[in-house]
Amino acid sequence: MTDFRDQLKSFLREKGEDRDWLAARMGVSKKTVDNWFSKKPIPEKKQKLLRELMEKEQQPKQVEISMDFTPEQLEMIRQAAALRGETPGEWCERAIKALTAVSVALNDYHRLGGKGG
Repeated sequence: MTDFRDQLKSFLREKGEDRDWLAARMGVSKKTVDNWFSKKPIPEKKQKLLRELMEKEQQPKQVEISMDFTPEQLEMIRQAAALRGETPGEWCERAIKALTAVSVALNDYHRLGGKGG
């Protein structure tokens, strides 16, 4: 079984967060979090809270978004949705998720030293 520290490291990587973020969420200093990633044992109570945080953060968040469209834009969305067998709301949700993925990929590219064009 994977060591809890490895699970915690993977969680932070997947979230795109760092030890400062984790310290703030847990109400401890960054030095305490650094100690958790060294070979010092993580107290059981803190492990329980960390597991709860990891579980909570991995649950999808429901967000309601309201946007205004011109009649022409709305008609284009309706047509595009119909072509895919989706409702306009489903089409918009998929489009927003795709745009978010592109944005994350671009942020990663720039963070890793890529050059924009």
